[in-house]
Amino acid sequence: MNREVLTRYGILQTFDKYAGQGVKYDWAQRTTFVVDKQGIIQHVDKDKDAVNPNTAVTACTRLGQQAAP
Repeated sequence: MNREVLTRYGILQTFDKYAGQGVKYDWAQRTTFVVDKQGIIQHVDKDKDAVNPNTAVTACTRLGQQAAP
């Protein structure tokens, strides 16, 4: 991922490393994207939800069920 994508999806966050001293850093939140076969993002998990791979598996399963006739 590049800075543009991270910023667009609200993943890149700026934090004040040393409170009040003006030293700021950008950190990316833990994030999982589920992307369909056409390259379209269908599901996004952030923070604690992104740690559990089962949520991405569930999203993929739903996508597969939607595509079935």
